[in-house]
Order: sequence, then C-alpha cells, then structure tokens
Amino acid sequence: MESDDEERIFGHDISFSKKSVAKRLGIQIKSSVKYKSVQKELTNNEKTLIELSSSSSEDDIDNSLPKEYGSHATSISSSSETLRVNVKVYTREDADITVIKTLIVTLYRSDLIMKLVTFISNNLLPIVEIEKIKVFFDGDLLNYSDNFNSIEIEDNEQLDVKVPSECTWKI
Repeated sequence: MESDDEERIFGHDISFSKKSVAKRLGIQIKSSVKYKSVQKELTNNEKTLIELSSSSSEDDIDNSLPKEYGSHATSISSSSETLRVNVKVYTREDADITVIKTLIVTLYRSDLIMKLVTFISNNLLPIVEIEKIKVFFDGDLLNYSDNFNSIEIEDNEQLDVKVPSECTWKI
C-alpha cells in the first residue's frame, strides 16, 4: 500500500543506461575498439583477470563529433523553449463560477493546446468529450490545433479552462 502511495505521489522509478541517455542527448556512442581482443582472451582462458583500460569501455563517448551535434537537446530544455502556465479550471452555471482546480503546468512552446485539453479531460469526473472543454486566454477562445507559441503567451500568464458544470477533479 505504501509503495502505491509513493508511486502516485512521485511517479514510477525509471532508470536509463548511459548509452540511452547519450542517445537521447544526441551524443554518438563509440563501440569498444578492444572488444574482440578481450573476447579472445576470455575464450582462451589464458588470464583470469583482465584489466580494461578506460578507452575500451563500452560506454565511451565519441569526442570526434562536432560539439554542435548535441546542442539541439540542450536548447530543448532551455527556458526559451518551455513555458510555465497558470491554469484555472472552472465550471459556470448562469452567473456562478466555481473554480474546481488551479494548476501550474510546464509545457513546450511547440505543444498544441490539445495536449493541455487532453490532460485536463483525463483528470475530470465524469469523463467528458474534449469538444466540451473550452480554453481561453485573455478572454479569447483558443483553437485546439494552435500551439502555445502562436498565441504569444508568456511565462506565468493564466489560461482559463471552462468545463461542463457537472465535472469535478479526480483526487
């Protein structure tokens, strides 16, 4: 039970190998040069202890590539590519406005409004059709196919999300 609570709060533990992380960052991994000679020594059983130099490690990074090769991954995580948005999810019946959830969401500027709408719809009870969720910025209704860069929203500005009146937020 305790691990379920921890997973709910902190998420699942995911670990990546050095090779996987380097691949995601756009860094090319050089395979070992001495692999065949080490394998030969192991199969001949001539030595019981084989010391590998640091240059024969399988996780060596190829430094012969230009530095710009991995710079794309760095720019993705820079603050100019991400956006922190305050989101107010509310319902409205006649003149009564009820805020059911306030969120601070970090998204990429290239993400579509649909990504935010999908996240919100997945956390509403009862489940509603995506078309019934309306997103407003400065009083203007936003199109789901727009990305955050095109609406020229800045960090820490607020989006208002109107959901049907029967909706509540999942706990």
